[in-house]
Amino acid sequence: NDIQINEKEREILLECAVVEAEKMAIIGCFLNDKTHLNTLRLAISAKNKSTVKSASLSKIYLENFNIEAADNYYFIEKDFSDLPKLFTT
Repeated sequence: NDIQINEKEREILLECAVVEAEKMAIIGCFLNDKTHLNTLRLAISAKNKSTVKSASLSKIYLENFNIEAADNYYFIEKDFSDLPKLFTT
């Protein structure tokens, strides 16, 4: 559904830590911001096979985001070695 979130809901979503692709997709699509973490959420959710609508929306949002910069930030600069650690800290 085309749902808009308010500022309080945005704050809550920014604090959510999830590792399931479906939940990442929902959070990433709702936030739709260009932070590195949200870019990675959208990149993961764009590959999701079980929620086609959010995967499609993620792909659309990603057209304007820099996946390579987000990847470099977390896996080179911050030295995160796996995604679950990233999404739960």
